[in-house]
Amino acid sequence: MYLELSRIQCLGQAFEDALWTFNSNTALIEVNRRAETQRWSFPDLRKEAERLTALFQQQGVRRGDRVAVLAQNQSRWIISAIAAFWTGAVLVPVDYKLTASEQASLLNHCKPSILVIDQGRWRSLKDEAFDSKTRVLVIDENE
Repeated sequence: MYLELSRIQCLGQAFEDALWTFNSNTALIEVNRRAETQRWSFPDLRKEAERLTALFQQQGVRRGDRVAVLAQNQSRWIISAIAAFWTGAVLVPVDYKLTASEQASLLNHCKPSILVIDQGRWRSLKDEAFDSKTRVLVIDENE
């Protein structure tokens, strides 16, 4: 089974097609340094992405707005990216290995409508000066 790439015009559409096409398969296996921590089926991934897409829309994120994601490269990052694409927003990945000051500088420059950030990074970043108009969605690393 393959995606029909000739009709796909954007990443959001590619994710959408994959989530329906490979419905019965494992979509994502999350691991830490020691072991597998979680398996995501395509329906599970779709459900979480749809939930976050609705939350973005409730928070006023619209087509063309920027959604910054500051988290490790785990499932929550991927779900946030899919939700940003489905909302029509521009995804702004922020490197989690930068210092909090560097991250704040990037966020001030790109002026995202919403920042999706994991708890550990939020503890470091919240004391930095960045635009107070940015809504912040703190995600639980253990969800």
